[in-house]
Amino acid sequence: MRVKCILEYPTDQHFERLGDLYRRQAFGVTVGKKYVVLGVAFHINLPGFGTGVQIQFVNDNGNIGFAPLFLFEIIDGRPSRHWEARFDEDGSFQLQPSSFYKKYYHDDLSDGVEEVVEDFNRVRGLLEDESVGEST
Repeated sequence: MRVKCILEYPTDQHFERLGDLYRRQAFGVTVGKKYVVLGVAFHINLPGFGTGVQIQFVNDNGNIGFAPLFLFEIIDGRPSRHWEARFDEDGSFQLQPSSFYKKYYHDDLSDGVEEVVEDFNRVRGLLEDESVGEST
């Protein structure tokens, strides 16, 4: 799945619907830039996330980022064959690579835990290779 950024920040209309959920957050995206989606999460009234769809991607700073899907246009909606679907006890439904579900995976990735960084780079490569040649 690939997306193209259409907004760097939520509009006033988004804030009217969502409240202040994303008011102080920067997403590290650039309008017009295309991103490979690493995972998708669907939330309903989840503290800290609200209700909506969030994507995981590598942001402009080279870090794994999370952003609301409404900041993007879907340019290729085909789900990755490397994703696994899971329903979380918090009510979220997620599609992402199976290793991303490992407890503390994202924390360990941020902390530079070698085996997690290696796994992330491998999985990222698979997802990026899969998106090569997709429609633009």
